Amino acid sequence: MYPFELSHLCIVLGLLYLAVHGYALYQSDQVKQWLAAFPRNEVAGTVLTVVAGLWFGWILATQDLMDYSQYRKIFLIALCVSVGLLIIYLKEFLAVRALGCVGLLCGGMMLDVGFMRPELPRLLISFAAYVYIFLSMFWIGAPYLMRDQISWVCARDERFKCLAGAGVGFGVIILGLGIFVF
Repeated sequence: MYPFELSHLCIVLGLLYLAVHGYALYQSDQVKQWLAAFPRNEVAGTVLTVVAGLWFGWILATQDLMDYSQYRKIFLIALCVSVGLLIIYLKEFLAVRALGCVGLLCGGMMLDVGFMRPELPRLLISFAAYVYIFLSMFWIGAPYLMRDQISWVCARDERFKCLAGAGVGFGVIILGLGIFVF
């Protein structure tokens, strides 16, 4: 379904991990403040909701819906209306819920791109995808959990830097897989 290879996904994902977690190590106080404000950030919620809506709309427009293909336009209209209503009426933790939707779509993409690959290291990508899916389901259903997770991570500087360093390490591993293995 997606027009790229597992190597491309690993390179982009590895670079994203390196950039985000590297910045978190470099500017930890600024990132902690941003993370604390993220769950109720309306701009981030609106942007992520639109991104998730566009991504899901692209999937609806390009996937074979089999018996439901005749309803494709109705589904796309309902999606547009739903995204608009979410942005207007769901202000409480919209950023967390929208990030959960993007996480579900990301996990699905990672599983789809790595499907039926013979290399054993692809299981690392599948594991990361299932972690995204697992966390995303909780963030959508109980968004206050992300606020609590952010508070726990940011409570101690050593914990924050350890987790950011782990993210940098994971980014290096994923980038290496994309360049040398896949």
